[in-house]
Amino acid sequence: LQITAIPALEILLAVFLLLPIWLGRLRMAGLLSLGERPVYSACFYYFGTRKRYFRAVGAAVILVLIYGLAGLAVYGAFAGVFNLYHEALLYYMPRIAPLLLVLLLHVALAVTAGAIYLAGAFLPFVALVVGNEELSPLAALARAVRVGRKRLGKSFIFALKQLLWLLFSLATVMVLYVLWYSHYFNLIYLRYSRALCEEASQ
Repeated sequence: LQITAIPALEILLAVFLLLPIWLGRLRMAGLLSLGERPVYSACFYYFGTRKRYFRAVGAAVILVLIYGLAGLAVYGAFAGVFNLYHEALLYYMPRIAPLLLVLLLHVALAVTAGAIYLAGAFLPFVALVVGNEELSPLAALARAVRVGRKRLGKSFIFALKQLLWLLFSLATVMVLYVLWYSHYFNLIYLRYSRALCEEASQ
């Protein structure tokens, strides 16, 4: 019970605290890109009023559902491969089990690539939420899908580049992430999303 409670608490913490703060940081990055100089307390912009906060929580719930499902698909693919290897292949086909494991890992990688590719349909969602105060989270999601589904390949390449930077940050024990990458990602993500929306409106 305690083990299952910990992920639930982490999700609640992300939805009700961490993601609203991140949305505030993203909004700050957008203001900076427009030449404004917001104060540091702008990180807590979405805690300023009840309406803003619940709007941010709504966006956070959608984010957790979308990318949580994508993450579960990836986790399920790799967990299924290793469970199949240890529970069946080693017992019934021990000689070719390593070869089959390699082949199945390629299938799991294909599932991962597919999840990242399809997630590109939702990529502009957060930028639309932050940049359009009049849009509800669901309206922003609908617009993001209309824009994102037309540029899935482009968004896939963008996501892979950012994943490489994130892996490089992990290799530096997140020092690179704290000092540079987190702010860089916010800016480049907003610019990319703006470019997608402008292309779609032409």
